[in-house]
Amino acid sequence: MILHYVLLAVDLLLIAFMVICYARRPVSRREDKVFFLIPAGETIERWLKPKALAKESDEVHRILVETSGREDGERLYHRFRCRRWGMMIGATALILSMYLATAFLHANRGSEPLFELVRPEHGEGSSKSHVTLTIEGEEKPAEMVLEVPEKSLSDEERRAAVQAALEKLKEALASRVFAGDLKLPRAIGEVRISYQSLSPSVLTSDGEWLGACGDERVEASLRASAVLGRVQEECVVTFYRAAFSELDEKAREEQLLARIREDIAVGEEVLMLPSQTQDGAAIVWENARPGDSLLWGLLLLLVPLLLYFKEAADYKQLADKRLAAIKVSYPEFLGELVILIGAGLSLMSAWKRIGADYREERAKSGKSDALLEEVERAAREMEEGSSMREALEAFSARIPLREVRRFIALLTQNLRRGDDYLKERLRQMSEEAWETRKKQVKEKSEEADTKLLLPLMMMLLVILIIVLSPAMISMNL
Repeated sequence: MILHYVLLAVDLLLIAFMVICYARRPVSRREDKVFFLIPAGETIERWLKPKALAKESDEVHRILVETSGREDGERLYHRFRCRRWGMMIGATALILSMYLATAFLHANRGSEPLFELVRPEHGEGSSKSHVTLTIEGEEKPAEMVLEVPEKSLSDEERRAAVQAALEKLKEALASRVFAGDLKLPRAIGEVRISYQSLSPSVLTSDGEWLGACGDERVEASLRASAVLGRVQEECVVTFYRAAFSELDEKAREEQLLARIREDIAVGEEVLMLPSQTQDGAAIVWENARPGDSLLWGLLLLLVPLLLYFKEAADYKQLADKRLAAIKVSYPEFLGELVILIGAGLSLMSAWKRIGADYREERAKSGKSDALLEEVERAAREMEEGSSMREALEAFSARIPLREVRRFIALLTQNLRRGDDYLKERLRQMSEEAWETRKKQVKEKSEEADTKLLLPLMMMLLVILIIVLSPAMISMNL
């Protein structure tokens, strides 16, 4: 119970910490879905003060800087770290609250004293019941697992079951010829069966033949005894047991529980639990609550860790999807740029034209394209006063693809040298991009064929089984 109060104090401190952080620096709901947790994560981030070297080596930092630029990438990376720490704190507080709520609810509700345990009906099998017992004079309650046997049969029902088992045994053995050893059943239903050989020279009581088969049949006999109910066999064994006073504390507790277990009376309908020990100490029986502390501990440890790594994995997955979408759109964009330059437009005018067309199309349909988003952004930077060289270099920095950087290098070289063959080189680059695209599509189709090979083999196996089954059945017949 002390542990529960300690965890309650920790949980209240975490909740108070989140509330105070949010009151000092609130975040709008529109900025993030977990807006309430971000201020607490920001406070943790200020306390930790991550080193620049560790930050630069982070994959998420690289992705955000490449896709959003240095300034915006730093801001998004800071928000990412604050969000991740905040979600870990929030998950820890939530799991602690759930665990403590269940623990205190059970403690306040209490358990009603037990006086008997109902036995299952015959045929349902025995059941196990977890109970706790509080012994007068002992500091803490003890736990015990009681096996509650099913209800027993009446004498008439037992007699009928034994006779049926013997009749079944006679049908299996009488007047039959066996080449190998007998497989004697030790139980038929609930009836236990034992055997005694009446022909010990040729057959053992376990049903094993002695020697090799002769020229003629050998008659052998077994005596079978069927038992259902309490059967006692007497034998004399002399042994000694240590006195109760000689035992250590742990052994005394085990012996005390063993004595209490022996005092449990098995009735026809219920198990009668003793109200006191053999020494006269009172006993209070209660249903034991299953121990789930380990499960809550695992949740408390694993959920924050999973959230911590999930945030980074989500960013990496989004970055991979973005690059894949850019690879798909790149040949089409390059072809459109070649057409506009071939129509007489300058490189800057053609670039701005593509950005303006995409802006209008996005406003109408609402669909976005990762590559054209960057093209439109670069065009907007040109319109706001940036030089074309600066806009193109920023465009190349945001897209970490070899073919895009090669394309931007060609454009910047043309700006510096005034290359008259820009259109022809762009046409060649466009053809190469389409060839690369076709090759990628072909590789994906081959991968799909490989993945379909296993289902096709399974279908072929099923067809073979269907076709060959009638033939196999007819051969067996």
